[in-house]
Amino acid sequence: RIVAHALRQLIDQSSRVMIMGHRYPDMDAFGAALGIYRIAAARNKEAHIIINAYNETLHEVYTLAKESEAYSFINNEKAIAMADKETLMVILDTHRPSLVECPELFGITDRIAVIDHHRRAEESIENATLAYMETYASSTCELVTEILQYSLDKKGISKFEAEALLAGITVDTNRFSVKTGVRTFEAASWLRRSGADTSSVKR
Repeated sequence: RIVAHALRQLIDQSSRVMIMGHRYPDMDAFGAALGIYRIAAARNKEAHIIINAYNETLHEVYTLAKESEAYSFINNEKAIAMADKETLMVILDTHRPSLVECPELFGITDRIAVIDHHRRAEESIENATLAYMETYASSTCELVTEILQYSLDKKGISKFEAEALLAGITVDTNRFSVKTGVRTFEAASWLRRSGADTSSVKR
């Protein structure tokens, strides 16, 4: 709840939100990005997801997201041209500056939020305005799902977003067989209640 409140405040105080995972994002980074995009959109804030190239496994879900025209996907060049010092960078599924999709943004803005479930590496983003790094979590999608529950009103998330987030959890836990805690199942059940269809998730 505290993290959700802090993130909402950061979004409200920023000119726009740039969301990115690691280079060649996987299902966890992508699902989490859609979740954060939904929070920014609910705050009536301009938001963009930075993707230059992606993992082949992401092809179907990325195509569906792009065709829906519900999200703004941009490349590094466009992100650098649009960003200013009031821009909030939300970095997902990594905390290593060398792995992020668009490291050039570090020179433009120092408003940075990091949400990640990996163990802290020697190389990590310094001076993040908000760092939510929980190694107990199965996935970044699990952490973002928890944040979503405290960030949205009754409208909630779309069926597609619920499925993308649940797919991120499913992949990172190897179908709920590794690194799953009580909170993982609580997040999954909230996503099911939000409309996620397990057969779509599996596909």
